[in-house]
Amino acid sequence: MIIIISSLALFVALTALWFASASLKKFEAGNTEIKKLFKADINILKAELEKKVTDVTDKMKKYEARMGGITEGQTNVNETSDSMKKELATLRKELNDLLFRLPPQYRVGEPSKPIRRDVG
Repeated sequence: MIIIISSLALFVALTALWFASASLKKFEAGNTEIKKLFKADINILKAELEKKVTDVTDKMKKYEARMGGITEGQTNVNETSDSMKKELATLRKELNDLLFRLPPQYRVGEPSKPIRRDVG
């Protein structure tokens, strides 16, 4: 009796494998059309992106050509940037102090700690 049931189970398992492989073949055969559609869409997007990249590189080359003699201006910009960063740090400190001095009911966040607001 056990031999009959086990052979029947083996037959069912092999039939299930055969059905699975047949459905997989059908899916792969129908899937080529979908793959072609996806590839066409991807190629269109790729062409658009390549065009945008070439446009950006052309603009960068133009700007680099214009900025050939502006190295002196860069040092001034760096100095100004550093001074602005220092001023921003002091403003942040003052803002935190002001926010900490507010009564607790007007604060947002934990009332025991100063509120850090990123300015800029």
